Amino acid sequence: MKVKVHKIEDCHKGFFQLQQIELEYERFDGTMNPPMSFECLERGEAVAIILYDPENDYVGLIRQFRIGAHMADGQGWCVEIVAGACDGESDHQAVAQREIEEETGLKIQKIQPLFDYFISPSGTTERIHLYMAHYDSQQVINGGGGLAHEGEDIQFFHLPFDDAWQMVRAGDINSATAIMAMQWLKLERNGLI
Repeated sequence: MKVKVHKIEDCHKGFFQLQQIELEYERFDGTMNPPMSFECLERGEAVAIILYDPENDYVGLIRQFRIGAHMADGQGWCVEIVAGACDGESDHQAVAQREIEEETGLKIQKIQPLFDYFISPSGTTERIHLYMAHYDSQQVINGGGGLAHEGEDIQFFHLPFDDAWQMVRAGDINSATAIMAMQWLKLERNGLI
């Protein structure tokens, strides 16, 4: 299928980059759609990691402030899984390892890739590389909390899988990436224990 881009204009460049794109694309009947204007949030690639202790059936989660959630409903402190932008790095596993250490203080030896997905392909380029990492929930944690120079204030905590799953069901975990990772773990965890 063909796409013909007529114009790309940068509307904003900051933490996010917003572009306005004028294009036409081939329809399923083979004709070209008339030129249309789209806005696209340029985010690039990111990693997200579900931390799981199969020996004790625990899940490691984080809590941090998120402006989008705050602006939507005033509930800005979200329960999520470890995640971070790749910022152009192509070694996604190295980024995942670094994010785990920065946000939780944990040093993980094995990270398993699960799958990649677009977070919202109708309006952003962001692609998430989802991983699972085994950790020891009995390990004493020193460090973590995010990077002060990035303004991060991240709380790491862990709890039994069943309690974390109840948080999903109750809507206390309402980030799409965390929900997707927890659903994957619910389906696969019997093979991991």
